[in-house]
Amino acid sequence: MGGGLGQARPLDELAQPQAGGSGLVQQAHHEGGAGQDAGGWGQRGHRSIVPQLRRRSQFHLMDSMIAAPACIMRNEHAMLGHVGCVASRVSGPIVHILVSRRSPMPLTASTVTRTVSVDGASVTCHDSVTPGELDRPLVLVHGTGGTTASHFGHLFPMMATRTRVIAVDWAPTADPAADLTVDLLVGQVRAAVDELLGSDAAFDLLGYSLGAVVAGQLAADLGRRVENLVLVAGWATTDVHQRLRNEVWRHLYATSPDALARYTAFCGLSPLALRSLTPAMLDGALASLTADEFTARQMDLNARVDVADRLSAVTARTLIVSCAEDIMVPPHHQYELLGIIDDARLTTMTSGHAFFLERPAELMQIVDLHLREPDRHPAGAIIPETHA
Repeated sequence: MGGGLGQARPLDELAQPQAGGSGLVQQAHHEGGAGQDAGGWGQRGHRSIVPQLRRRSQFHLMDSMIAAPACIMRNEHAMLGHVGCVASRVSGPIVHILVSRRSPMPLTASTVTRTVSVDGASVTCHDSVTPGELDRPLVLVHGTGGTTASHFGHLFPMMATRTRVIAVDWAPTADPAADLTVDLLVGQVRAAVDELLGSDAAFDLLGYSLGAVVAGQLAADLGRRVENLVLVAGWATTDVHQRLRNEVWRHLYATSPDALARYTAFCGLSPLALRSLTPAMLDGALASLTADEFTARQMDLNARVDVADRLSAVTARTLIVSCAEDIMVPPHHQYELLGIIDDARLTTMTSGHAFFLERPAELMQIVDLHLREPDRHPAGAIIPETHA
């Protein structure tokens, strides 16, 4: 269950190359040809944008920096930039879209930011606009406390080299006292997608953490409109382990922002990732881990999630991605999803919950291959993690 990781600073800002080394940037090795390892996610018949990643004895964060476009290497706003407002509106009965302008967050050169009003909430979405070699657009749904910038600041531009990418940022409801629900967040994402693509258009869908809960339910609601589905660090029903962590989070939110930041980093990053940080880097990361009232409302929702019955209606070819060292949403939740969704297969990344800080390029490779060859692995398969 997500825990307000959305405001973390990009760790490439904190990384300083060491003499004879590469700072936090993981070294890579490109294997040509088929290069598949043990039936996993190696290349088959096409050249991936992301080289196969060589496993190292020293763990390094930010494996993605070797593959990310130059703009996200140079500009911190690629991960954490704030999106701007837009001008004039074209109205409709419940949903209206505001005329867009170029986003100040350079996810790609063509990215535009639009704001869609859904029942009084201003929902921001980013659209790479340009179609790619894949047939359908890919819609991204972030997790608790996050935004497109903070959770998909690397995945968005990498996937935009393959296809049109749309990412939706949730917005607080018009009534701040109302309970946040999965249905409400599903409605925000659906309204934005329908406005941008049309109400009948097919698309692929990826959700992370609480966004995986939302994406799974949206896929169940839309049936065949969602061709391929990727659920990263998701779950179906909140259990006692998650509720206990949630209670600690809420206590710290009310009493100690500093302790909350430390607790969030402890739960969000794997032990090896934390060990890779210098004291100065850790202090910088902790200073940026903040939570607001909307994050607290999402945490309240996390404690109430129960969508197992609805997920059984998913018809999309589904890939479930588990983070092996995830404290927030441990792997047993992803195995439960594998048992609920008929046409699902599962793979694992060696990461904590915050994959976007540890292994975004590995996720890009996994997602890219699933969207290209969704039937490569049969339903029910457990796909080994591949390291060249």
